[in-house]
Amino acid sequence: MPAAEAFADPQLKVFNRDGQLIYESKGPFKPWDGKFKSKDLPTATYYYTLYLNEDFKPFTGWVFLTR
Repeated sequence: MPAAEAFADPQLKVFNRDGQLIYESKGPFKPWDGKFKSKDLPTATYYYTLYLNEDFKPFTGWVFLTR
């Protein structure tokens, strides 16, 4: 998300289907690499919330991770 790099303090959170937080990034945008605790995650659907700043409502959605 190159556009996220334009914001000073974006926050990205990624969750598994059980709602467990598996990735969190605050500050300069760092994309998620599909790993949890340095291990590749299995093929599945994961859910995200991206907060850019108070001028935008949080973006939410899902990604299907394949290997």
